Amino acid sequence: MQLLTVLILLTTGLTLPACSTKKPVYSDELGLTALPVEPGALAGRFYLRGVTNHLADLSFLGMWESASEVFWVIERTYDETTQSYTQTMDFCTAINYEFAGVTSKIPDLAYEKVETAQVVMQYDHDTGAYTASDILITFALQNLEDPITADLPSNENELNLFIEDGHVFDMDEDGNPGITIVSSGAIEAHLFNISRIVRQLEGISLGPDNMIGLMTTARYTYVMVSDNPLMKPGRKYMPQHEDPKENWFEEIRIEDRQTCDNVLTFKDEGHFSRVRPF
Repeated sequence: MQLLTVLILLTTGLTLPACSTKKPVYSDELGLTALPVEPGALAGRFYLRGVTNHLADLSFLGMWESASEVFWVIERTYDETTQSYTQTMDFCTAINYEFAGVTSKIPDLAYEKVETAQVVMQYDHDTGAYTASDILITFALQNLEDPITADLPSNENELNLFIEDGHVFDMDEDGNPGITIVSSGAIEAHLFNISRIVRQLEGISLGPDNMIGLMTTARYTYVMVSDNPLMKPGRKYMPQHEDPKENWFEEIRIEDRQTCDNVLTFKDEGHFSRVRPF
């Protein structure tokens, strides 16, 4: 029967459908093999948790390793015509852990005002490889021609011109420019701050309900005013940890009723990984 089928195809000029030669990708960094899904299977609603590890400038204390967790709600749709996904990312909150005896607190109102990000996701349904590029968060910045690539102040003179041009606003509505970060513990300070954070995700799917991978982060931070001379104002450089595995993410499918209000409860209930899963 198989021979007859092939002969008929050949004599009628038809061809057998081509099979993909791609195989599920194995990630050396993660030590995991992807589990690819069918086109459209990654549409839906997810929590995204990012675990970050970077160096923070504490002025006279120098550079210290600092860790945090960041959370989004993702709503992802699939376009059958273009065979591509688009995802809307609603930033929820962050947990900033104590380092060098210092704890930093960003007002909840500032988190609530972070603009929703529209991100084009790249996904290979044959290999299970996944990327999402230029996930933007800005604090107290406005009226930028391109928020991702716009030049930002590197010194006090540039900062003054930047403020005069209307690019800084009172995001947390406390009467001070920028956002007010409150540092407590080993250093007590109120810092008026502007910031831009751009993240890239690269990972794999582990089925239709989970994705995991590495996250890279480009941070810009400028402390405009500090009320503690030990915490000097100015541009603060915050490079991420030299080990790529120290910055990672995971996505987990959630029900439509779940929102940013539930994400920390979701974490406390143990649905996210308690330790890095690779």
